[in-house]
Amino acid sequence: GLPVIGTVPAIKPAAAAGGPFAIWATPSTTGSPYQRGLIRDFAGSAAVTEVTCPGLADAVQYADEEGIDRA
Repeated sequence: GLPVIGTVPAIKPAAAAGGPFAIWATPSTTGSPYQRGLIRDFAGSAAVTEVTCPGLADAVQYADEEGIDRA
């Protein structure tokens, strides 16, 4: 199986590590007010890179592991 972590649990521990980190997300999530708020609230001064992954939502929905890798 492929572990999937929700946005909030992923941002909080990544930010707690204190270094730069990247967030891979769907185009709708990347840059959304919700995600920007999470970054603002939890990332502090850490450098955060948001990576848009077109096709990710469909690949996850259909358990397409190769599609997830491509996204």
